[in-house]
Amino acid sequence: MNVTQLSDIPESYRLTMQPEVDWNAVSRSLARLPGVSQVYNLRCTDAKLKLEVEYGRSNLPDSKVCAPRQ
Repeated sequence: MNVTQLSDIPESYRLTMQPEVDWNAVSRSLARLPGVSQVYNLRCTDAKLKLEVEYGRSNLPDSKVCAPRQ
């Protein structure tokens, strides 16, 4: 039986998801997994950067900027 060893797992992953996927739900699920220290939602990061650059709005909470799509 083949068993995955800790050394077999890369330190980081990058996921590519379809536009209709709820990226926030995926990020929250991954963040709860054992051994996961950080999860970056690049779609959310891009939205926050755009708000800062175009409107001067910074330090907005993720719950306001990265709301799930309706």
